[in-house]
Amino acid sequence: MKKSVKRRIIRNTVKGIPYIIILGFVIAFFRSCGREEQLMKNYTFTNGTVLRFSPDYRGAGGGITYEFVVNGIKYENKSLYAPIYSSKGYSFVGRSFPVAYDSTNVNNNTILILPMDFKKFHISFPDSLEWIRQYIRPDKRS
Repeated sequence: MKKSVKRRIIRNTVKGIPYIIILGFVIAFFRSCGREEQLMKNYTFTNGTVLRFSPDYRGAGGGITYEFVVNGIKYENKSLYAPIYSSKGYSFVGRSFPVAYDSTNVNNNTILILPMDFKKFHISFPDSLEWIRQYIRPDKRS
């Protein structure tokens, strides 16, 4: 094969890479929307326990790893929480919170910690979790 043909093939392939990346983001976005819609349609609650907090060292919260049990099977998941002060997130480790899971797909779940999490499910924020407000950045305390 001639060098010019190889170069043209490589050039065309490289030009297509951004489109493939954009397509991947679009697919991921729609899958995420579908999962949330399914969760809102088929949710059931159980209690979960926070196992770990991984801070975002830029100060914008971090990741919370939690576990919960359904029908004797343990499940583990991770959620990102930007509204929580990254220096205070360790206060959640070992604490129990409600977990909403899709009754048709237990792997589709979310832990309810912040007032906005409860609002999604049209549930009032419990008095027993009022202590959390001190760990939420003021601009996110709705």
